[in-house]
Amino acid sequence: MELTVMHMSGAYLAQDFYREPFGCPGGAESREIDCRDIEGTRSYCDDRAKERLRERIADAPFSGIHFLDSGNYHYLSLLWLEKITEPFSLVLVDHHPDMQRPAFGDITSCGGWVREALLTHPCLERVYVAGVEPELLEQEGILTGVTVSGEKADFPVERVHVGLSGLWERGGSGEEHRRPVYLSIDKDALRRQDARCDWDQGEMSMEELFGLLDQIAGHCRILGADVCGENPDDESGEDAEVNNRTNRRLAEKLLDCMSASW
Repeated sequence: MELTVMHMSGAYLAQDFYREPFGCPGGAESREIDCRDIEGTRSYCDDRAKERLRERIADAPFSGIHFLDSGNYHYLSLLWLEKITEPFSLVLVDHHPDMQRPAFGDITSCGGWVREALLTHPCLERVYVAGVEPELLEQEGILTGVTVSGEKADFPVERVHVGLSGLWERGGSGEEHRRPVYLSIDKDALRRQDARCDWDQGEMSMEELFGLLDQIAGHCRILGADVCGENPDDESGEDAEVNNRTNRRLAEKLLDCMSASW
């Protein structure tokens, strides 16, 4: 299995979690993809930048674990999802739902990539969210189909599920019923003891996150996973140390869970 580190801001250069061998079952080879020279990528991604990013990851498999840098680059998940050609569900662990309409045009953004995936990916069946701030669910119309401003949500809200229990209820526990899922984790869902991000954060603990991952591995077939939530503004301080430690733990846990799910 492969672990891919995408250098977008340079935040990972102050970390070493991916530079040491992984001793857990199903260990991983590390690949680094440097994208710092590509313009038009922070928070929003224009079409030219998107094509260059696709070229950079063209020979990397979606079946590994991908570290995407800060939450400003969470839209990179969309490019990894494009590689999946079988029906699947997206499991999103995030403090934000990332289903906003674009501020202008149809540009891809870190705040709207899940909406874009729902509207454009032919194989994406459902999205399951955990850790999202309840007020944001209401704001984007995910619960009622109508935003707080009174507009009708312009994406299929019936395919968005709050919480993960539907995965077990629908998928069952038998091997033949394991639902294919892709995991996308933004560390801003975690409390500050476990992650330091450049966005507002939730209060989920690592133990709670690991419990969710164990449940998913026990009921689903994990196709691939990604992680974001670095703090590029503190590349060599305490934040980098906390994130480095958490990224290592997350990588090892995801490797275990992905191996167990197949």
